[in-house]
Amino acid sequence: MSKCFSFVLQVFFIFSVFPLSVGAERSILANSNATCSQTNNMSVLGEGIYPAIQTGSAAYCCDWCAENTQCLAAVYNSSGACTLYNSTNFTSKAGHTALLFPGQTCNTVAATDVDPSPGQLPPQSVAALTWQCGENVSALDQPAAESYCSSLGQDWRLPSIWELFELYQQLRVLNGNYIPWAYWSSTSDGPNSVYAWLVNFNDGSMGLDDVGLPYGVRCVR
Repeated sequence: MSKCFSFVLQVFFIFSVFPLSVGAERSILANSNATCSQTNNMSVLGEGIYPAIQTGSAAYCCDWCAENTQCLAAVYNSSGACTLYNSTNFTSKAGHTALLFPGQTCNTVAATDVDPSPGQLPPQSVAALTWQCGENVSALDQPAAESYCSSLGQDWRLPSIWELFELYQQLRVLNGNYIPWAYWSSTSDGPNSVYAWLVNFNDGSMGLDDVGLPYGVRCVR
């Protein structure tokens, strides 16, 4: 198996001819420009706009929120993960930092501790993964994409939304915006959901779409 990139990753491309139909998020900028106020040990009630992304700093988390028109507040946790919210209903939560832009106000609700959703858990590093090189094939729906990766054997699988987005970031550093198509992840919108998450490799946007629609696939192990 030949290596596609010198930074350990190997990539298996299954191109889609369908652009991402939902979601408007862009990737985190290389340099932080936005300014947020920070409130320690505070989080936001409700679900995030997108699954949490490992930004590595509160400044980048603030910048990511600034790029999203739906984002009213962001929360950066002690694991380095950033979650965007379209709400300013804050609540106490240890190890979390709430971020607000100048001029914004928050509605503090009764103190409570919310169990983290799967989207708030820190992602696995993409550097430890192998991405396979191969021939282009037709776009697949999400269940077929998972079956296809599993059929390759040797622990091949469909990547999570965090792994897929982290790969996009790595490729963007090397090549700029990489491929103008969207790719399925294994991350669903919840138990028994008919929607799953995708990443558009043209601009790093993420969104949900019906699992029955065809998109590109990248297998990982």
